[in-house]
Amino acid sequence: MSKPFFSILVPVYDQEGKMDNCIRSILEQSFGDFEALLVDDGSTDRSYEMLCAYAETDARFRVFRHEKNRSLLCARYTGMKHSAGDYCLFLDSDDALEPDALETLCAHIRTQSTDVIRFGLLTVPGKYPLLPVPSDDPFRDFIAGRLPPQIIRNCISSRVIRKAVETITPFYCNSGEDTFMSGTLFFLAESFSDIRKCLMRYNMIGGMSREKESLTGSKLDRTLDSLDRCTEQLTRYCLGHYPGLIEDCRTTCGMMYRYEMCHYLLNARDERQLCDFLVRFEKDEWCAEFDYACRTVLPEYFRRRFGISEGDRFIFNTF
Repeated sequence: MSKPFFSILVPVYDQEGKMDNCIRSILEQSFGDFEALLVDDGSTDRSYEMLCAYAETDARFRVFRHEKNRSLLCARYTGMKHSAGDYCLFLDSDDALEPDALETLCAHIRTQSTDVIRFGLLTVPGKYPLLPVPSDDPFRDFIAGRLPPQIIRNCISSRVIRKAVETITPFYCNSGEDTFMSGTLFFLAESFSDIRKCLMRYNMIGGMSREKESLTGSKLDRTLDSLDRCTEQLTRYCLGHYPGLIEDCRTTCGMMYRYEMCHYLLNARDERQLCDFLVRFEKDEWCAEFDYACRTVLPEYFRRRFGISEGDRFIFNTF
């Protein structure tokens, strides 16, 4: 197989029977000079066999397998390491490309050969367009929280992908992987351009990393470890090259913690588990997030738990 123009990187975990739209959208591309790298991240169902069946019918499909689950970040890294295309796209297994996505990108690249091409997404359901936010300095605006962290909204040159493979030491990361990967690739890129068009359909419901999730303290510990490592590396980038953005960087990283905090606290099965989750945030480096939980998230939990409206007074009975 000759060197393809595009590499499409698709991480997969327990997606047996759920990838038809994703695969069909790749096969139906009006521009056919691509390879699709399907990375099975230690699935417990028959996803790997399903991927191999796709590869048997089309030589442009290549399948890789992790013997055990190593996280979305590592699956994407495996795809990056083995990619051969001039440009790479990150496609999640529950999303889909528009039929002319690769053709549109190729035409753009032939006039503006930048390291990163940012494009829009169309939400499913709702069909709401999420177009690129205008930016003269995407890394600076990303760190300042003005750009979304979704790596799937970008097409990346092989030059940047190769540098990222050399720079990144992959680690288990089940949260914050988009923020880490976007920050890393934007940091390594030297030129950017935009396409004001939606090239991908983005599934707003479910998602590979959330499916079948049961919340436990040990899972929260792994999540916080992931966020710590993402924060450490992004902070290092800023200190070395954008020291004036360090406070913005800490704020952006703090939002990752708040997102997970809300997810765990608001979905705790009872007050005992709620307290178990909350105390894990009681550390000096997370004091702002812990205060936010006490002031904002806990009242919301109890409003939902007991059906209390905003205007109601709520008084705890003493024992």
